[in-house]
Amino acid sequence: MKHELQKRVQKELDERIPRGRPGSAQNIFRMQVNAYRLHGLEFDESRAQATDGVRRYYDPAFVPLVLPPRPY
Repeated sequence: MKHELQKRVQKELDERIPRGRPGSAQNIFRMQVNAYRLHGLEFDESRAQATDGVRRYYDPAFVPLVLPPRPY
């Protein structure tokens, strides 16, 4: 059950949040969104909290690159 959640969250991250350079604010943002999602928060709430965290601790001018969801 846990692996199913991890796979679903990983697929969502790969589709919606592109990777950045190693150590970049984008990668830190991606890791934080992943952690919040695995703890049960919705995508938009995870995105907002991760953005606030990156801005507070790493880069006050950070603007995350988030793609719109794919239409299925």
